[in-house]
Amino acid sequence: MLSDRYYMREDYRPERTSFLIWLLCAIVAGFVIQNVFAVWLQRADFELLAALSPGALRHGYVWTLLSFPLLQDNILQLIMVGLGLFFLGRELQAELGDRRLAALSAAAVVAAGLVWTATNATRGGELTGATSLLLAYLAAFACLHPDRPISFLVFFVFPVTTRPKYVLWLLAFASVLGFAFLELPS
Repeated sequence: MLSDRYYMREDYRPERTSFLIWLLCAIVAGFVIQNVFAVWLQRADFELLAALSPGALRHGYVWTLLSFPLLQDNILQLIMVGLGLFFLGRELQAELGDRRLAALSAAAVVAAGLVWTATNATRGGELTGATSLLLAYLAAFACLHPDRPISFLVFFVFPVTTRPKYVLWLLAFASVLGFAFLELPS
């Protein structure tokens, strides 16, 4: 047999699991744990420990700056954000690599948490969801490939093909309007 000869054997190097897969698994696990603890504990008690809020930071729960994307409001948000992270993340991972994608994710989560906390310091409330990661991935993808056509289904029915830069501009405009009319008046 050829494999009996030492010079015919290849060194086996197991393939590493990518950062994106670990991130998606952590988000799904966070959702499962969130719903399991919602049954055993009061939902508010668990979210006080993991969701980002000005009160949690005042109590010294600094980890909530990194744990809030692991909590989702419902299964639909989990599916939509998970799909978006998967499709955009695998494109970014091929170009950026695992370390840069992890750095982008951490920077996006911490920056979004700090901006949200600064905006809502007096009002209170809680921040959950990985939407900040999805928007950071979209912004990075739009910066790397502004004119590359992308296709997606609106309401899972209508196919739309557009450019990432237009989607990013639309979301930025909607965010500014939401901030001006929903966050600032209160």
